[in-house]
Amino acid sequence: MLAAGWPVAARGQHGGTALHWAAWHGSTDLARLVLQHSPPLEITDHDYAGTPLFWAIYGSVHGWRCRTGDYAGTVELLLNAGAKAPELTADLEASGPVREVLSRWDDRTRGG
Repeated sequence: MLAAGWPVAARGQHGGTALHWAAWHGSTDLARLVLQHSPPLEITDHDYAGTPLFWAIYGSVHGWRCRTGDYAGTVELLLNAGAKAPELTADLEASGPVREVLSRWDDRTRGG
């Protein structure tokens, strides 16, 4: 649909974009495809005020595919594309692998 010209920021359920849903499912293949169309990275959904990165982080623990999706890979793709990383706090709901990605990203951005 994107190749046919469908707007990359078109919204669906909860006001989420294709990138939100790719992130929610931990789908690196779909996220990579959507990212090729320069989607807005900081766009928030209508119901939870979450960005695609937030959806990936939260989905890594609570998502429908939290045991099978590649949330760490999806988070890394989003960060490399320019998504703003959240502060890594003890109460951030994220899987262990996602926390590792965020920790490495935090170290890298602080020059560690």
